[in-house]
Amino acid sequence: MPPSSARLSHRRWEFDPGWWAIVAFRRLGWSAAEYDRWSHSLLEEQLAFVLPTVYRGETITRLAIVNPRTTPADISTILDTMTL
Repeated sequence: MPPSSARLSHRRWEFDPGWWAIVAFRRLGWSAAEYDRWSHSLLEEQLAFVLPTVYRGETITRLAIVNPRTTPADISTILDTMTL
């Protein structure tokens, strides 16, 4: 697992790798179809396998971080693709 002192600040989020397991979040204004397109594009590019999920009736996305070599830069790269 990455050292617990490594942190990722991405826009208004801060992640501590010592806590990582599952991170759920939403992109305001996205529909279920937009999450699906985004998820498929990440897989097609072999960047990440991230699936949309439904929480309290709303489609969101969830990162399940299982590779202990995942870095803050890896997560930032994935999150940056949501702005495209």
